[in-house]
Amino acid sequence: MYKRQGLILGTGMNAAYIESGKIKKIEGMTGLKNGIPESQIVVCETGKFNKLPRSHFDLEFDKTANTPGLYVMEKMCSGAYLGPVSLIALKEAAKDGLFSQSTAAEILKIQKFELKDMDQFFYGPFKTDTLLGSIMAKGTQDDYDTAYALLDAFVERSARITSSIIAASVIKSGKGTQPSLPVCILCEGTTFYKTHNLQDRLRGYLNTVLTEQRKLYFEIVSLDNAITLGAAAARGDPPERDQELRGGWGSHRVVRTQPRGDCEAFSTAARKRASCRRRWPLVWRAKS
Repeated sequence: MYKRQGLILGTGMNAAYIESGKIKKIEGMTGLKNGIPESQIVVCETGKFNKLPRSHFDLEFDKTANTPGLYVMEKMCSGAYLGPVSLIALKEAAKDGLFSQSTAAEILKIQKFELKDMDQFFYGPFKTDTLLGSIMAKGTQDDYDTAYALLDAFVERSARITSSIIAASVIKSGKGTQPSLPVCILCEGTTFYKTHNLQDRLRGYLNTVLTEQRKLYFEIVSLDNAITLGAAAARGDPPERDQELRGGWGSHRVVRTQPRGDCEAFSTAARKRASCRRRWPLVWRAKS
């Protein structure tokens, strides 16, 4: 049986995994009719982790946020914050003379900067119909390079933090020691899928930290409508509501993004619903 964990990296972030052994500290909690379960889903609430060193840009942004001092890790790597924090860095660089005078003046005028603006620049830096592209077109090649390097540093940091979260969950699960039975990691979120070069870097770090250094094996997978299905399962909606949310019945397609292992998502409405309510919004099994 494959062990599994989940990650969402979109507007916000979170992770969850299955703890293989009993969690003794939950003993005595109400609702445990049969004692401590042999395994337990752990929702990490990783976005709230606050033991990371923060840059000047992070601290400045935090002062303007609705939740100052909270959700530290989330603010350092999720989609809602990458743009605004990066804009502070761009403006500081402009004030410090890292851009040409005309480009610096235009950067200082930017009022709103989002992750989509970063990605538009990454995927087409010389396009003039984007926010940064139109500004850089009036400057120098050094301006392009400086802006690209500054913004890319925030994507790099996000990839490192996210890979550390996944790696910690895999290690804590105690599974993945057999190459033919990797830990299946379901990843969701637009930041994970669409941010320039984030996925490739994350996979590289995971391969180094988990497989090369610790001989732990993993497979990153995706599932159509995963968030919608999870929400429906949590609500306990009837089958007809499930169908409405999903836009029709049908099998769930797993996109294999690493050629290792043989994960298969399986479900019918009844089987998925029963297992979702008990344990996890996905049930994974190995092909026989």
